Amino acid sequence: MRDFFNNNPTDDKSLDTAAILSVEGRVFPVDIHYTLDPVPDYLKSSVDTAMKIHHNEGPGDMLIFLTGQDEVENVVRLLIDEAKRLPKDVQRMKVLPMYGSLPASEQMKVFERTPRNTRKMVVATNIAETSITINGIVYKSLVIVPVSQASADQRAGRAGRVRAGKAYRLYTVQEFPDKSLIQYHGVPSSIKDLVSQRSQINPEFEEDFSKLPAATVPEMQRSDLAPVVLQMKALGISNVLRFHFLSPPPAENMVRGLELLYALGGLDDNGNLTSPLGLQMAEFPLPPMFAKMLLVSGFMFTIAP
Repeated sequence: MRDFFNNNPTDDKSLDTAAILSVEGRVFPVDIHYTLDPVPDYLKSSVDTAMKIHHNEGPGDMLIFLTGQDEVENVVRLLIDEAKRLPKDVQRMKVLPMYGSLPASEQMKVFERTPRNTRKMVVATNIAETSITINGIVYKSLVIVPVSQASADQRAGRAGRVRAGKAYRLYTVQEFPDKSLIQYHGVPSSIKDLVSQRSQINPEFEEDFSKLPAATVPEMQRSDLAPVVLQMKALGISNVLRFHFLSPPPAENMVRGLELLYALGGLDDNGNLTSPLGLQMAEFPLPPMFAKMLLVSGFMFTIAP
């Protein structure tokens, strides 16, 4: 990244126009634990693991990572059902969802102080991976497979932001690439036995952690580029194929974006924005197809205010 922003053509480092500053954060030790066997249903296993932790571990809030809003809402519902069945003389549970489209007022609930004799359980998407630190989180269940090794380590670190914590990964220790990094500490036998019964598991669930990518592929290289191309054209960048991106996307993705915009009528035969359709599409904070739909709907249907 430094080389991308550095405009110094010489070997004299004193003339560099970019530098890297490293700021170390406060991180407490995190013990990482693994299942004995691959799990066939990570949603059910995340609920089972959360309940085992709740019954066998000491005070400390919990953060559970899932892949999307639907999974978050399903697991929240299951955990609330489990909370209703708890005896009155045991620690209570406060289950909260956390995802990007959740209203701000609901998102702020995860930062509220937990009542006495209550454990907070936050079920979240990757919005809680790097964006926020929730006080009290010391237990974390990492359930997304496949996931990059860097992302897995980042998520495990969320359990050690405010004090020493533990991370329970729902894949086996044999799948971890560097055995020397594994810390063995006292895991309650009930958690050890959580998935100890071997069963017939679909191979698609048996992801090998050592084969996962070291880092997550940049979104620029794996997403639809039509909105990006439209905005670049609106900014006056004509040759988008030769634009100097920090993480250059595949040329095929750029071509598909250009072809889509041309099919929608946003670009002319020379690759320039059409007027007024292309320019109006660029002004909408929407994907190009939705922008085109709204612009032409007035000529085809009567739109209620």
